Amino acid sequence: MVRLEDERGYSLIELMAVISILAILIVAAVASYVLTSDRAKATACRANLRVIRQVLVGYHTTHARYPEDMNSLVSDGLLRARTDIECPKTRDIYSYNQETGDVKCLTQGHEDF
Repeated sequence: MVRLEDERGYSLIELMAVISILAILIVAAVASYVLTSDRAKATACRANLRVIRQVLVGYHTTHARYPEDMNSLVSDGLLRARTDIECPKTRDIYSYNQETGDVKCLTQGHEDF
């Protein structure tokens, strides 16, 4: 029986171990990315609400009333675009109470903003 001493290559066990390790690293990276992305969207939501509240105070000071709806802030040029009145995560328009000028995000986890 002739045995080749110059065998090259990897065994199936070695390949499976490397693939498993790579899979675990990829899953960890994707999970981290999703978590970071959600946090960034929540921070953007918080910033949008802060700006909208400041604009509403200015509008109320000038007109002695709050606007009829959020879209009028965009049409009056007080906000840049319609995306400023949407939650970055869901693209839902923020909840707005015309009588009190209160603005809220209804997205799960954004209620406290």
